[in-house]
Amino acid sequence: MSGWNVRCKIVAVCRDKVDGQTLRRFTTKANTGLRPPYEVLLFAKPDEDVLAVLNANSDASAFDLVQPLKDQEYLGKAMENFPFTYYKETYGSNSCGDDLVTSDIALIQLRAAASNKGRCFVCVSVQDREVHPTQGEPTIGFHCAFENVPAAIAGLDDLKAICSRAESARRMRNQAVMCGGVWDPNVLAKLRAAEASNPRVLRAHLDLAAFPPFVGQIQPEADAANHRGRPILTPLFVTAENVRLETINEILTASEQEQGQRADQKIDRYAIVSNMDPDSDFSTGGPAVPPLQALPKLPGEFMHASPEACAAFARSRFPGQKQLIKWNQFVMVDELTESERTVILGAHEPNHGLVLNRAAFDRAWNIQAVVEVSGQSFDMRADISSRIEDGSDREIC
Repeated sequence: MSGWNVRCKIVAVCRDKVDGQTLRRFTTKANTGLRPPYEVLLFAKPDEDVLAVLNANSDASAFDLVQPLKDQEYLGKAMENFPFTYYKETYGSNSCGDDLVTSDIALIQLRAAASNKGRCFVCVSVQDREVHPTQGEPTIGFHCAFENVPAAIAGLDDLKAICSRAESARRMRNQAVMCGGVWDPNVLAKLRAAEASNPRVLRAHLDLAAFPPFVGQIQPEADAANHRGRPILTPLFVTAENVRLETINEILTASEQEQGQRADQKIDRYAIVSNMDPDSDFSTGGPAVPPLQALPKLPGEFMHASPEACAAFARSRFPGQKQLIKWNQFVMVDELTESERTVILGAHEPNHGLVLNRAAFDRAWNIQAVVEVSGQSFDMRADISSRIEDGSDREIC
């Protein structure tokens, strides 16, 4: 058996005990509208029998007996995720010897806290040792609602043509950040529509003639090696039309005082990007010191601009300017900042490309500080945030 006549199995596994009715609802919604040849199956006894699976047509009472994956070791290492390799070796054919084409496109994890909100964690197995290096088989993923699993699988499937598995998963994780932390195709559509509604919107990531990648000698003033104790400012992009001055001041104030710092010590952290002039030596008005009395006049090009555009603008303009400002990192105040009380953190890392994370105002600077003084990367921090049920970092490390 081969080709489109064979169902490709995408497996789901419970990480803790989940209510049977919730599991049945998940299995039904995850398969409704799922693009052929895929099918989502739920492991009933992942530690005992990988052939014991449930599908959308299984008896309702069977879902009450589903067991969660126990903490265990795989290949001598602590294992957080179900190992694809073991699954594919064991669950490769049926009793007649026919191949059951198993899919490595995704693995779905269910936890009670997220499942009670109708969400699951869709992830991809990757051989990326920087992400949870103690695991047997690391994963990269994102949360989405049960009913959006088919669209998420379709997205990962489409990305296979142009990206590696790790790159595909990171792209989808970035999209989840843009949606507020939980991947949602409807929110993505609204964001794209808003971007398209602004004819002047910044498209630095597409317009390489106007925003070429920086090549040349970094200005001494912009070189972190020469900052001599002065704080290096993080660029703050404001892309939302609905942001209030009070919110901007709250973001700036939250970043002034680092955890463990004296209450009377305040350090300037951010500079609001407000100048599009390519011939200017500065794209910001310098340190944004709260309380601001008014928002700086922002170019219309920034309204509804994407994180990719902000990253490309920073990497193109800042290295050549006489200002001590980061050009591989930025913070973005987007359309969801007011309602979610979070901002987007962006970082361009050599091995990962653009990495996005969403965090509360007082966490945004803390995450940057943790990365700078530890062996962690922004990708590792984004991975931690993605596994939280709402996909955003609101807790102190």
